[in-house]
Amino acid sequence: KSFIIVCEHTHIHTNNIYKLRMKDTDQKGEELMVEPNDSVSARARRAAEREVKKKSLEKAKKKGEVPVRPRGLRGELLSEYNMLAVAVCVFVYIGFSLQYELAQGMYELRNGDLIKLEDFNPVDHRMQPYPHCHERHGQHLANDGKTWLQNDEINVDDIEKVDIPVGHPEHPDWVEAIEEIIKENDGNVWSWEVFQPSLHTLVLATLCVLIGCKHAVWMYVRPYEDDEDAHTEEVPQSALKDEDAYMFPIMGSCVLFGLFLIYKYLGTDWIKFFITGYIALMSTNGLGMNMSQYVGLRSGRRDLSKFSTLFTIPYFDVKVTYVDIVAYVIAISLGVQYMLTKNWIINNLMGISFCLLGLKHIGLSSYRTGAILLLGLFVYDVFWVFGSKSVFGSNVMVTVATGVEAPIKLMFPRKQDGCGKLQF
Repeated sequence: KSFIIVCEHTHIHTNNIYKLRMKDTDQKGEELMVEPNDSVSARARRAAEREVKKKSLEKAKKKGEVPVRPRGLRGELLSEYNMLAVAVCVFVYIGFSLQYELAQGMYELRNGDLIKLEDFNPVDHRMQPYPHCHERHGQHLANDGKTWLQNDEINVDDIEKVDIPVGHPEHPDWVEAIEEIIKENDGNVWSWEVFQPSLHTLVLATLCVLIGCKHAVWMYVRPYEDDEDAHTEEVPQSALKDEDAYMFPIMGSCVLFGLFLIYKYLGTDWIKFFITGYIALMSTNGLGMNMSQYVGLRSGRRDLSKFSTLFTIPYFDVKVTYVDIVAYVIAISLGVQYMLTKNWIINNLMGISFCLLGLKHIGLSSYRTGAILLLGLFVYDVFWVFGSKSVFGSNVMVTVATGVEAPIKLMFPRKQDGCGKLQF
């Protein structure tokens, strides 16, 4: 309910007393007496406003009404969207600054030395597999010393470690070298190579959660009567209940394990392309939807009702404006470009958009539901990242994350590899 705050000045004898009267549309006024000091009066006025808002929310909750949208939310959201855009641009600039040109046909070792690419030999570099810029990338020399085989032609689980051929990524010497590199990075947490991706993750994750939650409030709570979109149609929001929160980690585990089995045992190129295309299509749709919602926010509405409808999609009853068409043309163009190039910047744009869309459109019915969901996902992450290898023989989460070339993960450049491409 809307409320009115009326301040009346009253003079009693020689003392000035400010009487603050609060009136609700359904309730008689309550009087609050304060001292004439300005700071005290301001504090009392703010306390009175909070009390009226609290009572209004309590009454709305009892009646099952949607709470009122906070004042100033639109300005805060636009500022935070600007901050997100600046953060993305800054990290893109940092990513480009990590690259430098290598001479044609040269390869840079980890110590910075340059060698001819054709002279690369895994035996001289702790059994490192052939780099992606080498003509023998993805291959290894068989034990007969003459035949070249694809790395995926042998199953390392069926042979002894000492028999794993030179140049294979599972060679024990190279696995040991990788572990040493990881330990070295763990000991240099403040080095730019390690710190920059961590800062990148923290900034983008924080802004995504903040913007997604606030934009959900903008879209789904009740506007004030004097807001531009006060009389627009309410937008329904999906709300997770306790039983949904219990099932969320279980369903996520089923999908993750299913993808693991597909990539491990049925990892053909056309299956990978189908999965990548499906996820890219969803991300493209999410990017277009987010751009339309952003335009609606800038226009002061929770939807595009301020713009004229060109046509309505039958069955779904979706009204299409020229803003939707422009947004989806841009999103589809980026989606096609991603499928052709796998560009990490487009990947991150779609990944951020996917995060925002999920936060905006999936609500929680209570704090209890949120606690159940977070605890379940915590156990889910711990098991599939750290415990799955001892059960299934491979790290399920890492296998799927490295196998799926789709914009469902954010990519943070760390440094340039020996071939002159960014490492993530």
